[in-house]
Amino acid sequence: MTRRTQLALALLFAAPLMRAESKPEPPALSPELLARLRSEAPPSRDIHRPHRMWKASLAVMAAASAADLLTSMGKRERNPLLQSAAGRFRARGMAIKSAITGGASASQMFLLRKNPEATPYAAAANFALSGLFTSVAVHNLSNPRAASALVAAK
Repeated sequence: MTRRTQLALALLFAAPLMRAESKPEPPALSPELLARLRSEAPPSRDIHRPHRMWKASLAVMAAASAADLLTSMGKRERNPLLQSAAGRFRARGMAIKSAITGGASASQMFLLRKNPEATPYAAAANFALSGLFTSVAVHNLSNPRAASALVAAK
C-alpha cells in the first residue's frame, strides 16, 4: 500500500470523527415514572443469608479442627511437617495445624471483602474442610491407642 493510499484511508475513516456533531440528549424519565420508582420497595430478599452461612461454616470448621487436634495429640504422626523430633504430634504440629486453619479463615475474610458474591463458595469449601477434619478425627478415635490416650489425658 502506498503512502497516498494510507493517507486517503485514514482521512476516510477519520472524517466522521472530525465532524462537530452535538450528541443527542438521553431520554428523560417522566415525573410519574420517577415517583413510582422511588415509592416502590426493593425486592425483599435476605442479602445477609450467605454471610451468615459462611460464619456458621467457620464455626463448624474450627470445631472439626479442634476435634482433629484433640484426637491426634500424642499419637505417632505420619506427616513430616507436623511431626515433633520424636515423630509424635505435639505442640509443633498443633501450632502448624492451627495456623493453617486460621490462615484459611483470615484469607477468606480478606477475599470476601472484595468479592462478597463468592461467599457461598467459601462456605462450601469450609464445610468440605470440616468433613475432612472430622473424618481424620473419627479415624484417630478408631485407633485404640489414640482413644486410650485421650481418656488418660482427661
